[in-house]
Amino acid sequence: MTNQPIVEASPKFKAQAKRVVLTIVLFIVFYFLIVALSVVALIASIYGGLALMGIGSIYTILIGVGVIGIGGMFFAFMIKFVFARFRNENPHRIQITEQEQPALFAVIREVANAANTQFPKKVFIIPEVNASVFYNSSFWSMFFPVRKNLQIGLGLLNSLNLSEFKAVLAHEFGHFSQKSMNIGSYVYTANHIIYNLVYDYDQWDKLVDDWRSQGGLWGFFGSLTHAISSTVRWALRGAYNIINTQYLSLSREMEFHADLIAANIAGSQNIIAALRRIEFTDAAYTQTIDFLNTLVDEKLYSQNIYPLHSSLIFKQIQNYQLKSENNLPIISLEDLEKHTNKSRVNYEDQWASHPALAEREESLQQSPPTDYREVESAWTLLQNTESLQKQQTSLLYNLPAEELKEFEKVSREGFLDRYEEQQNKYNIDDRYKGYYGQRYIKRLDVDTLASRSSSKDVIALRFDKLFNEMVTKKAEKLSQDQNDLSVLQNIANREIKTKYFEFDNQKYHRKKSGKIITWLKREIEELEMALDAHDEKIFLFFNANARDPKAYQEQVKKVMADQQNADRLGEYYVNIHKLYIELTNVNYDDEFLRINGELNRLETRIKSFLKSPEGVQLRESLITEPVKETLESYLNQHLTFTQISSFDADSFNNFFQLIQGIYQDTIPVYQLSLKKLTDYQLELIKHI
Repeated sequence: MTNQPIVEASPKFKAQAKRVVLTIVLFIVFYFLIVALSVVALIASIYGGLALMGIGSIYTILIGVGVIGIGGMFFAFMIKFVFARFRNENPHRIQITEQEQPALFAVIREVANAANTQFPKKVFIIPEVNASVFYNSSFWSMFFPVRKNLQIGLGLLNSLNLSEFKAVLAHEFGHFSQKSMNIGSYVYTANHIIYNLVYDYDQWDKLVDDWRSQGGLWGFFGSLTHAISSTVRWALRGAYNIINTQYLSLSREMEFHADLIAANIAGSQNIIAALRRIEFTDAAYTQTIDFLNTLVDEKLYSQNIYPLHSSLIFKQIQNYQLKSENNLPIISLEDLEKHTNKSRVNYEDQWASHPALAEREESLQQSPPTDYREVESAWTLLQNTESLQKQQTSLLYNLPAEELKEFEKVSREGFLDRYEEQQNKYNIDDRYKGYYGQRYIKRLDVDTLASRSSSKDVIALRFDKLFNEMVTKKAEKLSQDQNDLSVLQNIANREIKTKYFEFDNQKYHRKKSGKIITWLKREIEELEMALDAHDEKIFLFFNANARDPKAYQEQVKKVMADQQNADRLGEYYVNIHKLYIELTNVNYDDEFLRINGELNRLETRIKSFLKSPEGVQLRESLITEPVKETLESYLNQHLTFTQISSFDADSFNNFFQLIQGIYQDTIPVYQLSLKKLTDYQLELIKHI
């Protein structure tokens, strides 16, 4: 590892940094104009309020106090963030010291020196496959630099070798090295402060909500204060969105720049390998945590999640047939291309803070490779490794010691056995060549089709003609085309804000998206017709080979019903989320009540469905007991989400989590019924 030569910021980085600074300066000017207006309003309200109070009538006194209250609260709203401190909280952090971990701190110091940046103020460990710098900020952080803290994920140490780990550290320090990067730190702080000013709901908002809820003349002044602050927030939100778009574009350039610094310090091949491995092992970490959460319901827990994480990493290496080194994956460019969705639509996502992996690798090609490589595990840097792993695991569970006494420890072997059993419970037999992983079963007219099971064309059907790689690729193409169509439609209606995009490597203006959408819809329609006909042949083939066709037909109908339930609950879930997003961005009571009314009507439709015969069947099929209990309680309640024009967040969150829980239950219900059907189908043709 070498000291970093100067890595000049790219012209694009410098140009974007200037644009961001300009937008922030304009925002500050705009903000202080509103502050000046609030000062004038405060002075006027005090004079006017006192004059009204001087009349001596109880009503004029009340009005005078209300007028002063509006002026005071408006002024407080505009300056409150100057005194606020925004703490970056994480209950899973564990601080470590140099005395406890001398080898790790020596590497951190080595990398910090190579990057020409300060040693972190504090160092913490966290559970995830990640490393990052963070700091607590306030308004004054824009003017007085704040020393950064470093947090290192134990999942990251579990995923990388020593040289790759150093490359990741160099990337993080690269964000704050060299004068050219100081602007990035400043912009991050300013952007964070502006966000909190515009979006944070704090004690000021609670006070105004309480004021409004008083009703009568006094409550009227509270509502007027809310209307004023909502209008100001609406204006500031528009300004913030402009700043944030520019900031995210700068953030992507900062990532490229930090990558190049990491490459110069630790070698381009090491940062590329680290980026690939992190994406792979982070997925295994998520699977580990998700599966352990399911075991909590069985009163099972792990003292140490990291050996389990390693086991799933190795299992995925085997599943994807990857090469490995020290039980970590070696991921080639060919491996990435094989397992990456091949979208035909490409565009610059202005809301993405990080570039895509392929873009980062392309940028890193300009950095010369080095011979530096240390293949030892990054765990070699830590002392008392197992103790730290267990301590971090305990924080993740966050269960009282008394409650943990009721739990049984699950061993590594027990975890893997249960995980394998869970996977086998839903996995479709390989003989289907992945067809059912790409496609839902078509909504078939089972009774009508059954009458054709004896026709000559059915008798000629063969399993290997129905399930092969060619058919699966056709299903994959349909799935990808449908995803691409959704992206193009979002570009056309400006939900995705981009002026230009690429389709099949040809560049187009957004205005041309309509023609491509029309063409793509025709292609999708042709594929759907071909695959719908193929699904009918699949049904006819197995129905013709069934000793009890009626039993087979009932299984097919159950799969279609379970699929329909999953689709319906998924649609409910998406619609509720969309309405909630709209609710958090409105500023006027009439618009608020309109959207809230839509939410309540949707809630009524959902409840009606859940009480219908189809809903009763769905409720009986749910597999999670807490969801079933909450659902039964919910069906006996009447929910509304407004209280004097304010949003009842608690009621909404309970409702949203319930629908999310039901939706998440319907997916394994469908997967299990599909697994049973596909296994049953193979039983039908054993004699062939």
